[in-house]
Amino acid sequence: MKLVQESSSGIIDGQAALDCLESFPFDAAKADGFLTEIRKYFQFQSTLEVLKRPPDTYLSVGVDIVGGLDKLSNTTYKNQFQFDSDLRSLIRSANDGHFFILPCSLGPFDFLRQTIGLASVSKDGLEKPDIYVAHDVRALSLGSTRVSPVTTINGQGVIEYLETAAALLVSQDPDARWNSLFASTAALATGDTDIAALWGQFTSNAGLWPGVNNTRLEFKNGSTLDLPTLAQYNYQSILPSSTALYEAACMPDGPDNLRRGTRTKRNDNAEVSPTATAGPPGFPKPFTRDPYNQISGYTLDDDTAVMFIPTFAGGSDFPVGQDLVFGQVATEIVNTAIANGRTKLIIDLSQNGGGDIARSFDLFKLFFPSQPPYSATRFRRHDASDLLARSGKDVNYTAAGADPFDFQGAVNPAQDAGFSSVDDFLEGETQLGVNVTSLYANFNYTLLSLLNIDNGPIRGFGGAPINKTQPYAPEDILIITDGICASTCTTFVNLMVNAGGVRALTFGGRPRFEPMQVMGGVRGAQSLAFADLDAEIAEAIARLNDNPSIFSQEQIDLAQKVWPKGLNNLPLPINGGGVNLRNAYQEGADHLPLQFDYQASDCRLFYTAQNLVDPSSTWADAKAAIWGDRGCVKNSTGGRGSLADRTRNDNPNSNSTGDNLTGGDSGGEIGSDNLSLDIGNSEGSSALRLHLGGGLLALSVLASVLAVIM
Repeated sequence: MKLVQESSSGIIDGQAALDCLESFPFDAAKADGFLTEIRKYFQFQSTLEVLKRPPDTYLSVGVDIVGGLDKLSNTTYKNQFQFDSDLRSLIRSANDGHFFILPCSLGPFDFLRQTIGLASVSKDGLEKPDIYVAHDVRALSLGSTRVSPVTTINGQGVIEYLETAAALLVSQDPDARWNSLFASTAALATGDTDIAALWGQFTSNAGLWPGVNNTRLEFKNGSTLDLPTLAQYNYQSILPSSTALYEAACMPDGPDNLRRGTRTKRNDNAEVSPTATAGPPGFPKPFTRDPYNQISGYTLDDDTAVMFIPTFAGGSDFPVGQDLVFGQVATEIVNTAIANGRTKLIIDLSQNGGGDIARSFDLFKLFFPSQPPYSATRFRRHDASDLLARSGKDVNYTAAGADPFDFQGAVNPAQDAGFSSVDDFLEGETQLGVNVTSLYANFNYTLLSLLNIDNGPIRGFGGAPINKTQPYAPEDILIITDGICASTCTTFVNLMVNAGGVRALTFGGRPRFEPMQVMGGVRGAQSLAFADLDAEIAEAIARLNDNPSIFSQEQIDLAQKVWPKGLNNLPLPINGGGVNLRNAYQEGADHLPLQFDYQASDCRLFYTAQNLVDPSSTWADAKAAIWGDRGCVKNSTGGRGSLADRTRNDNPNSNSTGDNLTGGDSGGEIGSDNLSLDIGNSEGSSALRLHLGGGLLALSVLASVLAVIM
């Protein structure tokens, strides 16, 4: 801890931090009790069974989470840090941004490589990219021939090394994980200043120990660069010893003010984040934007406008009406573009990790006012979830709101009928080896809009106004993503592409001549933080206390056995955790969760140096590829789920090609989001809100990144 005290930034030698953490004792009895309780949270993860034996459409490696927990229970550990690292790696192997846990000993330090950053750069957007140090990108964009690419990392081929490094990142698609390794100006658009946003996951490695205390880059010209592993100290107070640090981090009665918690509930008294004084850094000046740069509009040229949406996130840092403002700015962008004669619109969703799901439905209705925004979900049935649903069997319609366990507020995907009873709601089918509920929508659009009419309704529902004139034809809209699109982003893109018939183009990905998925992040319908699950159980217990006849004695005994006892009662504390509660399904295909489906974009381009220096150049390149004669990466068109593929399936006599999932080059198998459900209740109302976590570094670092890297 002396090194921390001597460091003005809190950044110290990584090996020293590792040595400190590996001195933490390990209590096997506590660990066993902890695993027993944590399994009760994990049972709400919707994909446990299908992850064991995923379908061929899933490009990542399957994992047996329950079997992995058994293995942890039967492993002898020398210290708490080893146990916690294995637990987090197991959960991250699900490649699901909604499914996470932050064990106690991983809280004091975040590991990182020296902040250099890498970039994947193609000469012309069509040739396979090489890997460069991010500092060299500007020189490349100016035509320098003296810049040398990276050829090996720690003696291993650079491509193979980076694919392995990306394996445990949260996106389910390997190309999306690849893109998340690198620095991106779009990631900084909303003012996010954590290590991953500033430098990419190659540098941050999700805060985990990278396995070595030094990373050596070797370049094509024979030179080398060593990147030492560093550690960022996360606590506000500097403790006198590793023993004191262990007690603060991993003892249930340790000081809570030292541990980093995961805020999941809106606090009406919380300080509101200051608004941005200018548009997203590194981007051209927008003609309109929201106060937090969550959505902004640009003029590309005489006939094309751009809507840039780096996030759908709401949360306690924003004013209550930010959802409404988001929708109003989207409308203003479209109206301004049309009034100025822009006949084409590009919607850029680069780095969009999700957010408030109601925003996605409202935005879809802006573009397709006559189409219903289809949504279909199920949750995994087990004793604990069934009992939660049955505890609310007498709740009224309004109080049920958007609560995922209360059938009274639930409706079918068509939004035209509810459920007659809790049994009607629960009795779905056996799917992929597990019982699931009936198919039901994300929530009742009319009910949610009525309850949120002043704060962010879905246009056209619950009395919210809607312009019934469709602003653009599908062929005049283009979606752009970098594959990282996750959660709410995938809901919006799925509707635009599959219901609206809009084309999509992806940038980046592994250096392969093949299609790339347009939605590479988690495609689950709802995340649920452990803390919010505790709140659900507390509410159920309160109902039982008010009316004990809701449950039989047998059900009460079962609930005591299968419901978690609460985060405050864990033998080992955690800094946060969550699951994907509900799977999402495509209309007409309710047998396969979207998390395990595959959908290629209609065209793919690799990033050029100019794209990385000037992100607006991606819009021009995308326009030239879709509406011009630039072309796409070889073998990247016509992949499964693309518009050409869907047209071919609708018309078997079509001459379209591209049947394969991944096209030409073959390769091995290879993204914390910390998304959580916020159910805010006020006088019986319930608002559905998804939001992201915070950052680590000061905003002053942001300016230096833009000045030095890009």
